[in-house]
Amino acid sequence: MSEADVFLIVEELRHRGLDRVHVRLQPSTLSGAGEVHKHQVANALIADLHQVDDSHFGAGLRLHNDNELLLDHQTGQHVQGMVAIEASRQMFLAVTERFFAAQWPQRRYYFVIEHMNTTFENFLFPLCSTIEYRITESRTQDPSRLSFSAEVGIHQAGRRAAFTQLAFTAFETDVIEAKEDRRARRAVEHTLRAPADALSGV
Repeated sequence: MSEADVFLIVEELRHRGLDRVHVRLQPSTLSGAGEVHKHQVANALIADLHQVDDSHFGAGLRLHNDNELLLDHQTGQHVQGMVAIEASRQMFLAVTERFFAAQWPQRRYYFVIEHMNTTFENFLFPLCSTIEYRITESRTQDPSRLSFSAEVGIHQAGRRAAFTQLAFTAFETDVIEAKEDRRARRAVEHTLRAPADALSGV
């Protein structure tokens, strides 16, 4: 929230006779592009990331007015569910990048999601929210392949708004890029061949 946004809110409160309400900016530390895999700062959702213990991590959910998920879809007062899904995705990326992959700074990782299931339990509003991340299973003995299962809870106003269960693997880039390249070539070849097959009746 910018100072201009705060000014508009304060003016609206004054107009409604609610001068007693004080609005204060709470500075937060955003996870960087390398952690949440986003180039635009406005699209980063993870703030004040911290470690509670070996398998438990926390953060704040930060929403920018210009976030890609808010610009072209907004119904009612609540935030769309895709925000919770994207926040869960960014949370597992940020935790893994900062607290695990950073142990091998000479390596670069490519993340592959195996499954990701989200349950929406309450409306999520554009107000203060926290994210709780728990690792339920991890396999990190081989630094070229870091695998995790985890749970992500997004909480607001004393209630859980969304709950995500997921599994993913962080592969060393060289390993997975070669595999992805092969799959991409096959997909392109199949797509180019499809019209000819259709014409020949195959």
